Amino acid sequence: MDENVSQPIGEAKPIDPRQWQKILKRVGAIVGVAIGGVAAFPFLLAPTRLAGASRSARLLWQNRQKEINETIQRDRAAQLTAQLSTTGEQKVASGK
Repeated sequence: MDENVSQPIGEAKPIDPRQWQKILKRVGAIVGVAIGGVAAFPFLLAPTRLAGASRSARLLWQNRQKEINETIQRDRAAQLTAQLSTTGEQKVASGK
């Protein structure tokens, strides 16, 4: 568009009341959709019913791992005690 046109753009025209209604409806629709989106967003992020089941499974797994680690530590302690007792018996038998 040529900006150097010397023709006047005309007088200001008032907006028809029906156009105001259309504008207000559009703004209301946009605001309504925005509020609905903001209201729905937290529900989409809320944990599902399966979250409790997965937490329970996780706790069971953690307890099982704890039991395994405790058993390993007891076994190592028993092996160390056995080694120390055999080493002590060997020293006594050799006279040291």
